[in-house]
Amino acid sequence: MKRLLPFLFALICPLLLRAEEARVRLRAEGLVSSNGAVRVEVLNVEESWNTEPVRELRLPIRDLSAEGVMQIPAGSYGFRLYHDLNDNGELDRNTLGIPLEPVGFSNGYQPSFGPPKLDEYRIPVAEGDQEIVVPVAASTFAQRKFGLGAALVTSFSEYKGGKAVYRPIPFVTYADDYLYVLGPGAGFNLINRRLLRLEAKARVRFAGFDAGDSPMLSGLHDRQVTVEGGLGARVPIGWGWFLSADLLTDVLGEHGGQSSSLVLSHRFRVGPLMIVPGVGPEWQSSAVNKYYYEVRASEARPDRPMYSPNHALNLKAGVSVNWSINEDWVVLGIGSITRLSDEARESPIVEDRTNSSLIVGAVYRF
Repeated sequence: MKRLLPFLFALICPLLLRAEEARVRLRAEGLVSSNGAVRVEVLNVEESWNTEPVRELRLPIRDLSAEGVMQIPAGSYGFRLYHDLNDNGELDRNTLGIPLEPVGFSNGYQPSFGPPKLDEYRIPVAEGDQEIVVPVAASTFAQRKFGLGAALVTSFSEYKGGKAVYRPIPFVTYADDYLYVLGPGAGFNLINRRLLRLEAKARVRFAGFDAGDSPMLSGLHDRQVTVEGGLGARVPIGWGWFLSADLLTDVLGEHGGQSSSLVLSHRFRVGPLMIVPGVGPEWQSSAVNKYYYEVRASEARPDRPMYSPNHALNLKAGVSVNWSINEDWVVLGIGSITRLSDEARESPIVEDRTNSSLIVGAVYRF
């Protein structure tokens, strides 16, 4: 008899656990296209769009309808659905983190702005059979692809006697499935899959100085703002972390060099804020370093000897913050700080070990 007890226990336990499960039939309504599939994600903890669901399900679409069945333990859950139009296994978002694909939530919840709130769409799931119908529709934010506003760019100089430079700029935003514009940066998606995003990109480099900024810089040629363009890639590495890399070259012929960076970043939400910090090395070619830190023989003087740097690695950290005030207005902040390499630091015109910049702006979406 004692030998039979473990066997009976193993036989009965699954039956007891099964009795506590609920059989949920999910149905998505409001679909306007048969492309792709509907993805279901089940959550039971407070979340952002990066929270890992406790259960997932892919619903095929037939005649603008999607249905499926899942079994989950009885409890309290939130069901979020999205129409994965390109069937890449993830919710596509623009550079502001706003969903580009139709979304839906249980309990009839419709977020107006900011992150979804689990307590608003959490519903009880009891033992036995239960049907949940969720309308799926494009968000108001996703329909507003354009934004127009203004921003202030502040650059803090590393040069001897250099001053902070303030530049007001127009700030335009645009985002669709392929193209995005975010103020001084823009890109076009070449590959947009769940495990890889590859894009052609461009950005404004707010670096340099005017020779009249300080006596130590007097007699040097001015270093101008320029535009760099090239390729960028991003891959998810789990738990909301991403690894990004880019390779850029000067397209206006100012410094004539190249730079490359590798950035580890994490996207998360705090209330109505979306915050993306990142850190990583940045390589600059000798042409870049010479443009910004070289002292030519014709520019040398007793207190400013001739100097010619080589290529080198910097260490860069940054953070971007998006604050969705309401459905119309978004406040943006982009800050970065760079720890300069010894090649840059040893230049006779450099005083500080770091340089930094801050962009703060407001955008009206329409």
